Amino acid sequence: MNGPVRMGRSPARWVAFGLGSGLLPVAPGTFGTLLAIPLVLLLSFLDAWLYAIVCVAFVGLAIMVADRVEHQLGQEDPGVIVIDEVVGFMVAMAFLPVKLWVVVIAFVIFRLLDILKPPPVDWIEQRFKGGVAIVADDVVAGLLSNAVVHLLVLLVASS
Repeated sequence: MNGPVRMGRSPARWVAFGLGSGLLPVAPGTFGTLLAIPLVLLLSFLDAWLYAIVCVAFVGLAIMVADRVEHQLGQEDPGVIVIDEVVGFMVAMAFLPVKLWVVVIAFVIFRLLDILKPPPVDWIEQRFKGGVAIVADDVVAGLLSNAVVHLLVLLVASS
């Protein structure tokens, strides 16, 4: 990759860079995850099965776009690609109540798992290449976050 990364006119880059949040000089992944919050709020009005279908479609789109932009940039898993954080947080919030405390806790847990990459998140990232590697580790971090937050929701509901 030569010189600074630019958005240009490429729709794939607009999606991959999270409408530009991936180009921010500090914490692009965090800003990419923040970008997912309004999307999750919008999707929360869907039936659960439809949310799941949209999530799967977004994961597929994210893999294709991340793979394409990674090849364009010639760099493995560039930090400017944040569509993986967007879909990871969509997965983290699946089937959860959209309440402020739930969104905040899911956000924090997801970001910690995405940054620290405990097993199996790191295993996924190391075993795959291209768009699958970029997106799959965030999907796994989202699944783990979702499980933890579901448990917390159950604990709060039972107290």
